Amino acid sequence: MKIVVFIMGSLFKVGGYQVFTYNLLDHLTKNGHETYLVVPEYELNENRSKYKLLPYRVLGIRWSKGKSVRYFPALTRHGIRKIQDHLNADIWQVVGAFPAGYLALTLSGRVPIVLRSHGEDVQIDRSLGYGLRLDSNVGQRVEKTLCGVNSVVALTKTMAASYVDMGVDVADIEVIANGVDCQRFFVPSKKSEVNLGSNHTNDTSQSIRLLTVGRYHRKKGFNLIPQIANLLKRAQLDFHWNVVGSGNDVLKDEISKRELNSKVKVFDEIGISVDGKFPSDELVEIYKASDIFVFPSLLEGFPRVIVEAMSASLAVVTTDAEGCIDVVTDMETGLITPKHDVVSMANAIGLLIRDSTLRHKMATSGREESLKYDWAKVVNEYESIYKNLLLEG
Repeated sequence: MKIVVFIMGSLFKVGGYQVFTYNLLDHLTKNGHETYLVVPEYELNENRSKYKLLPYRVLGIRWSKGKSVRYFPALTRHGIRKIQDHLNADIWQVVGAFPAGYLALTLSGRVPIVLRSHGEDVQIDRSLGYGLRLDSNVGQRVEKTLCGVNSVVALTKTMAASYVDMGVDVADIEVIANGVDCQRFFVPSKKSEVNLGSNHTNDTSQSIRLLTVGRYHRKKGFNLIPQIANLLKRAQLDFHWNVVGSGNDVLKDEISKRELNSKVKVFDEIGISVDGKFPSDELVEIYKASDIFVFPSLLEGFPRVIVEAMSASLAVVTTDAEGCIDVVTDMETGLITPKHDVVSMANAIGLLIRDSTLRHKMATSGREESLKYDWAKVVNEYESIYKNLLLEG
């Protein structure tokens, strides 16, 4: 098949849709398909040297900067049609309902369109000020897009229910989670030391190592980490907690104020490996060197980092937030606590610190559960959608 994957952004930022796009294209290409990545022209020009290293062609859409898309979308759509006229692709895989999906509707009736949204374009939380659909005009466009493509992929059953609420035909919805390269995360035995950067080597004592991975955002609940850590410290538990991701420096003042500097360390985002891997080898090793993954999120589309943690044989403590409860089964693959409840989360972490048998049981169960998210299986599910759409056409 000749497959185009279309994103309205950069492939070289560390985020959910970038990880998805990179791995989907990587596996589709290895499976023998003729693959193309379409990005905004300005993005292609800024990172042309990086895109040239990829094993598939990358094309740029003209008139794709913010103002052009907002005020003159017809020009961007014209660029999309020109690419399709040139390639005569069999399938367009679009990532993001808005603006990418909304713009790609110009190809409706000409080529099958599969849309995979990523959370922010569909989910709304007014208390967090989160979600593109808080803008009613964008909301209308998102609904039009979801109902106008040939197939819509939901990352979770919860997200699929949201699609139905927006008028999408159930028959057009496929639930496919994000993938993880389970072999990369495999831990044959537990681990002693990992380097977290030139200025730090992680603790090598018998302390239990906690890990949190993700960018700082109100919906992540990372602002609760100092409070949770303080409760663990007051309980005289032996732990070290590493928080990895962009923007988390804002936690440092509160960590210092609570005298937690010896317990909680914050590290910047760990970017892409020199060979282009998502996530990087360095981050994979950090997962492997940890014992418990803590994720106090308030809302998720699909918490890929939880699956990565389970794949690396970490016990998981998370919340009953949308997305998290779609991945973790309480008391089987992890412990689930109420959102915002720092006492419950500290108690859950404390239970796993004290009870090594339970911790190892959940780590084993989580590793087994993670196998169903392996990229090879996920990509096969996308290929099945593409084949069925071509047969129907």
